[in-house]
Amino acid sequence: MSGSELRQYLHISTRKLKFLMDNEIIPHIDTGHKTFKYKVKKEDADAFLKHIEEDPKFMGKYKGQFNSRQVGKPRVKYEESLIDNQDFREYITKLWKNIPPAVSFIQAAHMLGKRKDLVSKLMEQGKLYRVYASGTWYTKKDDVIEYALSKEHLLHTFGENFKKVIREYRGRKCCECEHKKRKIKREEARRAKKKDS
Repeated sequence: MSGSELRQYLHISTRKLKFLMDNEIIPHIDTGHKTFKYKVKKEDADAFLKHIEEDPKFMGKYKGQFNSRQVGKPRVKYEESLIDNQDFREYITKLWKNIPPAVSFIQAAHMLGKRKDLVSKLMEQGKLYRVYASGTWYTKKDDVIEYALSKEHLLHTFGENFKKVIREYRGRKCCECEHKKRKIKREEARRAKKKDS
Protein backbone atom coordinates (compact mmCIF):
# COMPACT_ATOMS: atom_id res chain seq x y z
CA MET A 1 0.00 0.00 0.00
CA SER A 2 1.04 3.64 -0.53
CA GLY A 3 1.89 6.05 2.27
CA SER A 4 -1.51 7.71 1.94
CA GLU A 5 -3.29 4.35 2.13
CA LEU A 6 -1.19 3.38 5.16
CA ARG A 7 -1.99 6.67 6.90
CA GLN A 8 -5.72 6.05 6.44
CA TYR A 9 -5.36 2.39 7.43
CA LEU A 10 -3.60 3.31 10.69
CA HIS A 11 -5.68 6.47 11.29
CA ILE A 12 -2.60 8.64 11.83
CA SER A 13 -1.46 12.09 10.70
CA THR A 14 0.92 12.77 7.81
CA ARG A 15 3.53 13.98 10.32
CA LYS A 16 3.32 10.74 12.29
CA LEU A 17 3.51 8.69 9.09
CA LYS A 18 6.72 10.51 8.10
CA PHE A 19 8.14 9.91 11.57
CA LEU A 20 7.38 6.17 11.36
CA MET A 21 9.00 5.97 7.93
CA ASP A 22 12.06 8.12 8.74
CA ASN A 23 12.80 6.06 11.85
CA GLU A 24 12.25 2.71 10.11
CA ILE A 25 9.58 1.75 12.65
CA ILE A 26 7.54 0.15 9.86
CA PRO A 27 9.53 -1.64 7.11
CA HIS A 28 8.99 0.08 3.76
CA ILE A 29 10.45 0.96 0.36
CA ASP A 30 11.35 4.59 -0.32
CA THR A 31 10.71 5.18 -4.03
CA GLY A 32 12.40 8.59 -3.96
CA HIS A 33 9.40 10.19 -5.69
CA LYS A 34 7.64 13.28 -4.36
CA THR A 35 4.27 11.53 -4.66
CA PHE A 36 3.69 7.92 -3.65
CA LYS A 37 7.06 8.07 -1.88
CA TYR A 38 6.50 5.07 0.37
CA LYS A 39 5.48 1.49 -0.37
CA VAL A 40 4.52 -0.75 2.56
CA LYS A 41 3.43 -4.36 2.73
CA LYS A 42 0.06 -4.88 4.36
CA GLU A 43 1.46 -7.62 6.59
CA ASP A 44 4.04 -5.10 7.94
CA ALA A 45 1.24 -2.62 8.70
CA ASP A 46 -0.72 -5.39 10.45
CA ALA A 47 2.40 -6.39 12.41
CA PHE A 48 2.76 -2.77 13.58
CA LEU A 49 -0.88 -2.67 14.75
CA LYS A 50 -0.47 -6.01 16.53
CA HIS A 51 2.69 -4.74 18.26
CA ILE A 52 0.81 -1.68 19.56
CA GLU A 53 -2.08 -3.84 20.79
CA GLU A 54 0.24 -6.24 22.60
CA ASP A 55 2.49 -3.47 23.99
CA PRO A 56 0.54 -0.19 24.45
CA LYS A 57 3.69 1.50 25.80
CA PHE A 58 5.62 0.71 22.62
CA MET A 59 5.12 4.18 21.09
CA GLY A 60 5.35 5.95 24.45
CA LYS A 61 9.09 6.52 24.12
CA TYR A 62 8.45 8.54 20.94
CA LYS A 63 5.83 10.78 22.57
CA GLY A 64 6.04 14.38 21.35
CA GLN A 65 8.55 13.62 18.59
CA PHE A 66 6.02 13.48 15.76
CA ASN A 67 4.00 16.62 16.44
CA SER A 68 4.70 20.28 15.74
CA ARG A 69 4.59 21.29 19.39
CA GLN A 70 7.99 21.92 20.95
CA VAL A 71 8.77 19.47 23.75
CA GLY A 72 9.30 21.19 27.09
CA LYS A 73 7.58 24.39 25.95
CA PRO A 74 3.87 24.03 26.74
CA ARG A 75 1.52 26.62 25.35
CA VAL A 76 0.78 29.40 27.81
CA LYS A 77 -2.92 29.30 28.60
CA TYR A 78 -2.98 31.71 31.50
CA GLU A 79 -2.06 35.26 32.44
CA GLU A 80 -0.22 34.87 35.73
CA SER A 81 1.41 38.30 35.42
CA LEU A 82 -2.00 39.99 35.72
CA ILE A 83 -2.86 38.48 39.13
CA ASP A 84 -2.92 41.23 41.78
CA ASN A 85 -2.06 43.77 39.07
CA GLN A 86 -3.57 47.06 40.24
CA ASP A 87 -2.96 48.75 36.92
CA PHE A 88 -4.92 46.04 35.07
CA ARG A 89 -7.73 46.38 37.63
CA GLU A 90 -7.95 50.11 36.94
CA TYR A 91 -7.85 49.43 33.19
CA ILE A 92 -10.81 47.04 33.07
CA THR A 93 -12.77 49.12 35.61
CA LYS A 94 -12.41 52.11 33.30
CA LEU A 95 -13.06 49.96 30.21
CA TRP A 96 -16.38 48.70 31.63
CA LYS A 97 -17.43 51.97 33.31
CA ASN A 98 -20.44 52.45 30.98
CA ILE A 99 -21.79 48.97 31.68
CA PRO A 100 -24.71 49.12 34.19
CA PRO A 101 -24.15 47.83 37.76
CA ALA A 102 -26.39 44.81 37.07
CA VAL A 103 -25.49 42.62 34.08
CA SER A 104 -27.23 39.58 32.63
CA PHE A 105 -25.42 36.25 32.71
CA ILE A 106 -25.11 36.52 28.90
CA GLN A 107 -23.33 39.88 29.16
CA ALA A 108 -21.16 38.54 32.00
CA ALA A 109 -20.13 35.64 29.75
CA HIS A 110 -19.20 38.13 27.01
CA MET A 111 -17.13 40.22 29.45
CA LEU A 112 -15.27 37.22 30.88
CA GLY A 113 -14.83 35.41 27.59
CA LYS A 114 -16.55 32.31 28.95
CA ARG A 115 -19.41 30.14 27.76
CA LYS A 116 -22.86 31.02 29.11
CA ASP A 117 -23.26 27.64 30.80
CA LEU A 118 -19.96 28.16 32.67
CA VAL A 119 -21.11 31.57 33.93
CA SER A 120 -24.41 29.99 35.07
CA LYS A 121 -22.36 27.40 36.94
CA LEU A 122 -20.31 30.15 38.62
CA MET A 123 -23.58 31.73 39.76
CA GLU A 124 -24.85 28.40 41.12
CA GLN A 125 -21.56 27.92 43.00
CA GLY A 126 -21.90 31.37 44.57
CA LYS A 127 -18.78 32.72 42.89
CA LEU A 128 -20.93 35.35 41.20
CA TYR A 129 -23.93 36.98 42.85
CA ARG A 130 -27.19 36.10 41.10
CA VAL A 131 -30.75 37.36 41.08
CA TYR A 132 -33.63 36.41 38.77
CA ALA A 133 -35.50 39.28 37.13
CA SER A 134 -37.49 39.83 33.92
CA GLY A 135 -37.03 36.23 32.80
CA THR A 136 -33.24 36.00 33.14
CA TRP A 137 -30.42 35.79 35.67
CA TYR A 138 -28.41 38.89 36.59
CA THR A 139 -25.19 39.46 38.51
CA LYS A 140 -23.24 42.47 39.77
CA LYS A 141 -20.73 44.15 37.48
CA ASP A 142 -18.37 44.47 40.48
CA ASP A 143 -18.52 40.69 40.97
CA VAL A 144 -17.66 40.16 37.30
CA ILE A 145 -14.65 42.48 37.66
CA GLU A 146 -13.46 40.67 40.79
CA TYR A 147 -13.80 37.29 39.12
CA ALA A 148 -12.02 38.57 35.96
CA LEU A 149 -9.04 39.48 38.17
CA SER A 150 -9.13 36.27 40.19
CA LYS A 151 -6.45 33.59 40.05
CA GLU A 152 -9.11 31.02 39.10
CA HIS A 153 -9.98 32.99 35.96
CA LEU A 154 -6.51 34.16 34.95
CA LEU A 155 -4.88 30.73 35.39
CA HIS A 156 -7.28 29.07 32.95
CA THR A 157 -8.11 29.49 29.28
CA PHE A 158 -10.69 32.06 28.32
CA GLY A 159 -12.37 33.23 25.14
CA GLU A 160 -11.42 35.73 22.47
CA ASN A 161 -13.33 38.63 24.09
CA PHE A 162 -11.16 38.62 27.21
CA LYS A 163 -8.00 37.92 25.20
CA LYS A 164 -8.79 41.09 23.25
CA VAL A 165 -9.02 43.05 26.52
CA ILE A 166 -5.57 41.75 27.54
CA ARG A 167 -4.05 42.52 24.10
CA GLU A 168 -5.37 46.08 24.19
CA TYR A 169 -4.10 46.52 27.75
CA ARG A 170 -0.64 45.25 26.79
CA GLY A 171 -0.66 47.43 23.66
CA ARG A 172 -1.39 50.46 25.79
CA LYS A 173 1.41 49.57 28.21
CA CYS A 174 3.86 49.19 25.31
CA CYS A 175 2.86 52.63 23.98
CA GLU A 176 3.33 54.15 27.44
CA CYS A 177 6.74 52.51 27.69
CA GLU A 178 7.76 53.89 24.28
CA HIS A 179 6.55 57.38 25.24
CA LYS A 180 8.62 57.25 28.44
CA LYS A 181 11.73 56.17 26.49
CA ARG A 182 11.27 59.01 24.00
CA LYS A 183 10.72 61.49 26.83
CA ILE A 184 13.93 60.37 28.56
CA LYS A 185 15.86 60.69 25.26
CA ARG A 186 14.48 64.21 24.68
CA GLU A 187 15.43 65.25 28.21
CA GLU A 188 18.94 63.81 27.79
CA ALA A 189 19.34 65.61 24.46
CA ARG A 190 18.11 68.87 26.05
CA ARG A 191 20.60 68.53 28.92
CA ALA A 192 23.45 67.74 26.52
CA LYS A 193 22.58 70.77 24.39
CA LYS A 194 22.36 73.00 27.45
CA LYS A 195 25.74 71.71 28.66
CA ASP A 196 27.39 72.40 25.30
CA SER A 197 26.06 75.94 25.21
